[in-house]
Amino acid sequence: MNIYEQPAARSREKTAEALDVLEKELDDKQYLVGDSFSIADLTAASLFYPLALPPEFPYTSPSFEQLPDGAREFIGTLRERPGARWVAEMYRRHRLPA
Repeated sequence: MNIYEQPAARSREKTAEALDVLEKELDDKQYLVGDSFSIADLTAASLFYPLALPPEFPYTSPSFEQLPDGAREFIGTLRERPGARWVAEMYRRHRLPA
């Protein structure tokens, strides 16, 4: 897959920084814009889905335990952060059962 250490490390940094921004924007709010689920929430939850790996995701995807060691190590550091927990909550609240 041509994954190289230096670009992968940069991508990990950018992911953590983006999660910082999400958490700052959310602050203590339930939704990014207004008082109800919006396209902003849908977009953020979709982009950050790999950090939460919610069971409500509608397509086949690995569980956290099925990820390769390196991915589990990286995602494991982020999945308990407020932003990743918010992603999981958005899927629980707003994803219709399959």
